[in-house]
Amino acid sequence: MTEPASTPHWREPLGVFGLALLTIIALSLLSPLLPLLSQNLVAIVGLVFFGLAHLAIRRIGASPADFGIDLDRIPPRQILFGLGVSALVFPLFALGNHVWERQALERDFHPSIHNLRQWSPSLERRPPELQKDGARVWVNRRALHLEIADFTDDTPPPTLIARADRPIHWQPLGSGLARPTDDERLVWELTPTAPLTRFTLPPLDPHAHPQTLSSIELSLDNAPITSATESVAPGQPLPLKRGFGWLVLWALTHLLLVALPEEIFYRGYLQTRLSQILCDAHGQPRRFAGLSLANWLTSALFALGHLLVPVGGAIIASRAAVFFPSLIFGWMRERSDSIIAPTIFHACANMMVLIVSIHYF
Repeated sequence: MTEPASTPHWREPLGVFGLALLTIIALSLLSPLLPLLSQNLVAIVGLVFFGLAHLAIRRIGASPADFGIDLDRIPPRQILFGLGVSALVFPLFALGNHVWERQALERDFHPSIHNLRQWSPSLERRPPELQKDGARVWVNRRALHLEIADFTDDTPPPTLIARADRPIHWQPLGSGLARPTDDERLVWELTPTAPLTRFTLPPLDPHAHPQTLSSIELSLDNAPITSATESVAPGQPLPLKRGFGWLVLWALTHLLLVALPEEIFYRGYLQTRLSQILCDAHGQPRRFAGLSLANWLTSALFALGHLLVPVGGAIIASRAAVFFPSLIFGWMRERSDSIIAPTIFHACANMMVLIVSIHYF
């Protein structure tokens, strides 16, 4: 591994890590209160990692290339290294995930190419609460949710018409009337029976197979319909699409906004600085079980960072499991003297989780 310009004390890398962790925790806690922050949280967290690593490297008068961060040239062998490790790990990950999903989470396995059809990621942001008659739509845990408001007592309740290109089965959550208007269950009438009534279209239902669905059109005669990104006037249709485009969007997101900033910070800056501290008298990295102590410690901090950052306001213990793939990221960083290969494998590992877990219900 290339040696940076100066030997650090413990307080420098651990202080930078602590600052990054506290900043990201604060951003995560504030995000529910600030819609703009919530909508761009992934990108902002990426900027925190990139910015702190850049400032720390500049402060010691070193070059990013000294830390394996050389994005001006990306040798093909680095890309092949990252993709090769991904191909080797994927079958093992799929097997381990299958055991976890079936035994620990008790989910059923329904493999199908149609499971990869997903609603637009923009629908995962919930629109503002309804303050007057109308409807709003969003996606949560792959299920499509509709909420219809009926705050007036002197008019008949609004009926929302949902037209699909495949047979579907709407379900009211609590009160509400959901009935198909044709034998094929392509067109449904959804009528509220309370001031706020919610309906859901599950990702997998025993009465239908909405995973083959590609589009739904919603219309409400006397009130508007809103999503996180669009609002239509009364009587106008709101089209919703399901497709495979989210795979490209999420692949780019995980590569450029998640994996790259995290690898610059953890494997580029942090592991490099820790490797200078955890070395022997000859400047060689101290090792345990074949891996450098710097890798072990960086992976522990990587897991701690994921554990302590709240997701949806909650601490999720299973997020600490990133410790194990982090060891592979660190090994690839030291083997290649670059963050390129671990960045590619990091992004592929994140996509493995999305692509594999989507087949369990």
